[in-house]
Amino acid sequence: MRILAALCLLVAFLGASLPAAPSAEEAPDCRSASRWEAAARRLKSDAKLVSLLGKATVECPGNLPIASVLGKLLLERNHPEAAAGTLRAGLARTPGLIETLLRAAEAEAVLKNHRQAFLLLSVARAIGPNHPHVRAFFEDLRNFLPLSVRREESDDPMLRVFFEGRRARERLRKNPRNQEAQRRLAGYLLAQARALVETGKTERAEALIGRVLRRTPRYRPAREAMVERIIEGGNYHFRGENYVEALKRYREAARTLPDSVAAQIRIAEALQQIPGKREESRQVYLKARALIQSSSHRASEEDRAEFTLAIAEGLTHVDSNHPIYRKRSALREVARAERVTKQGRLKEAVQAYLKALEWTPEDGGIHSSLADTLRYVEDGWPSAIRHYGLAAYLLKSKPPDGMDAEKLKALIRHAEREGARLEKSHTGTLAYIRAKFFLTLQERRLEAIFFLIVFGSVLVFLWRSKTDEAED
Repeated sequence: MRILAALCLLVAFLGASLPAAPSAEEAPDCRSASRWEAAARRLKSDAKLVSLLGKATVECPGNLPIASVLGKLLLERNHPEAAAGTLRAGLARTPGLIETLLRAAEAEAVLKNHRQAFLLLSVARAIGPNHPHVRAFFEDLRNFLPLSVRREESDDPMLRVFFEGRRARERLRKNPRNQEAQRRLAGYLLAQARALVETGKTERAEALIGRVLRRTPRYRPAREAMVERIIEGGNYHFRGENYVEALKRYREAARTLPDSVAAQIRIAEALQQIPGKREESRQVYLKARALIQSSSHRASEEDRAEFTLAIAEGLTHVDSNHPIYRKRSALREVARAERVTKQGRLKEAVQAYLKALEWTPEDGGIHSSLADTLRYVEDGWPSAIRHYGLAAYLLKSKPPDGMDAEKLKALIRHAEREGARLEKSHTGTLAYIRAKFFLTLQERRLEAIFFLIVFGSVLVFLWRSKTDEAED
């Protein structure tokens, strides 16, 4: 209906401003639209009206006033399709009308009124859909915006890129060395590649981006677009757990754009999944973090935050000095210890708990679990006493984050009670005295170190004094 209304307005405007000029070959009746209107209004039958319309089309081709009058009458009689056909026929037969619309659209595009230019071309398509220039324009538009053109309203920024790209292409035909035209055409082709990706035509999109890179190898948006396509190909292999092939694609993306943080992160993630590559993965994560922190890095705040989060998460899996990595590794060892304990392999359980303590030596809960296991190992009670004491001390001084208060109290009571039972049953033995000494030393570590330093200093002083007396 919008196009139909636009056609009516255009016919009325052109009919008023471009009256039909009589010629020798023209029938006399074609000089007056009022005669055709009077003749049409006298007809009561729609069939006779259509017949009269055909006669007017043959005898008065391109006469806009007559087409306007007959179209108006058809609308009054509720024949919108016939009215639209009449108006289109009258407009299509008007000499130079479509060319005028095309030139008007071109002028609006130069003035950056891209919406107005698009509307003028839409009217031209409604009048002459088979005109070669009109058909070429909308074919290009369908390739450029295959999804947007299906909506009622197209995206204005994309229309701007589209019109500027077409104009740049024409300028490059005249002057292939025009740098500004090359840049605008590259933007046009990249936008077309993104549209092809939306419709699933990724191979054509990559070919188009490659074409842009061959034309303008230093054009950064083209390199970024190619990196996106290469990373997407790597993601396909990554989802299929083909990490080696994914790594090849990610490294290709990094070669295409060395300062691409996204490519570096994906390389690190692929290395993380390959056995023996954890340290290399950590180095790549650190490189990506350095790229983000460099002043030359170009990224929006949203992308920067997303990259920072991905790097922080990745380091928790590969950086052995990261607290989360150490906690996760300790939990894996604890789970292994609990599994072999159920199978009765207590010595293996003890070794697993000791490895867990290498990752988190100040975890009172692991000390308590280790002590519970050592109680049932031959000659393990001295170590059990020591670990129960450490468990109670650490749970009081450094309680685990997020642990329920009641559960924490229960763990402390358990460590103190079981440690006291073991002490009571082995009090007075040499092993008990030795275990008690080392436990006290562990709890009073700072005081013991300070005492040893002072004691050593005194010994050195006395030794030097005795040496000086002997020399005198």
